[in-house]
Amino acid sequence: TCEAPLGGSAWGEVQRVLEELDPEHPASWGEAWGKLGYRILEQAKDAEKADIPPLSSARYLRASGYLRAAELFLADDDPKRKELYETSIDCFRKGLADKPQVETVEVPFEDTTLPGYFVNASKNGEPVPTVYIISGVDGTAEMMYFALAQRCPEFGISALVLDGPGNGGALKLKGLKSRFDYEKVATAAFEYLAARKDVDETKTPILGASMGGYYCVRAAAFEHRFCALVVFGACYDYGAVWRNRPPEHRLWPHALLISGTDSREAATAYFNKFVLAPDIVGNIKCPTHVMHGENDVQIPVSDAYKVYDELTVADKSIRVFAAAEGGDVHCQLDHGTIAQEDILG
Repeated sequence: TCEAPLGGSAWGEVQRVLEELDPEHPASWGEAWGKLGYRILEQAKDAEKADIPPLSSARYLRASGYLRAAELFLADDDPKRKELYETSIDCFRKGLADKPQVETVEVPFEDTTLPGYFVNASKNGEPVPTVYIISGVDGTAEMMYFALAQRCPEFGISALVLDGPGNGGALKLKGLKSRFDYEKVATAAFEYLAARKDVDETKTPILGASMGGYYCVRAAAFEHRFCALVVFGACYDYGAVWRNRPPEHRLWPHALLISGTDSREAATAYFNKFVLAPDIVGNIKCPTHVMHGENDVQIPVSDAYKVYDELTVADKSIRVFAAAEGGDVHCQLDHGTIAQEDILG
């Protein structure tokens, strides 16, 4: 629902799906979202045949999000999972047909590439500030396009959103598992941006959401060429996150997938490397802004205060969103606009 204001979904369509979900039958999640996604996809094709680009684009983008939701909780060996994911990506890219400012990119990384999108704010090829955006545990470049990147050009900022190891196409199509040393990924992203003539490499901040709140802090601590850091939902100790989650938590299968493990115990041990420390946080050199919801049940707000307290840079700030203003849940999913305005304003 947080994607609705920017065209990633429609309130009425989402409401109908919610009415169809059966808590006693988890499979109803994928069935309901898949049914909606394929229905909107057919409507997108109809609009395309009728040569109405704005309508076909809008429908393709909504279909993409619904099919992404349908795929999320399927077992990794479910044959429908790859089909849903690939159809979702195809829909998203068709939905960009009337958005020339958005480029599909492949960023060189080690012996492969990372898929994503460059949302260009440059008017005549002049270099402009550009933010590198990292998503969370089950996030994708397409999701972060709606969460933030799409609005960046309104503020004169370009955006690079990538599926890094453990996310989206890097995980599902290239088999790249999540990794604790995310500065390696961030360095690849920075060097891609620095090579572009329409990017001002001296004005290139880094932002991470949810689990990306660990990734971006780790990255900024070791890759000092980013000019600023935004922690869009802090994550100090990702191993602790999973040690504190019950066996029935809906994301355990995904945790096994992104870690390449086959048990909860092995996944937790894998994620125990994903932890910050005073000598890591204290190594950040750039101005830093930390954001968190006071009622976040995924990652406690204490993580945000811990990151903030361990920062040694003079230019640091923190905003904890309260229930009274909205945005008090995980990564402001209840009020995406307030988060966008805090970041971009």
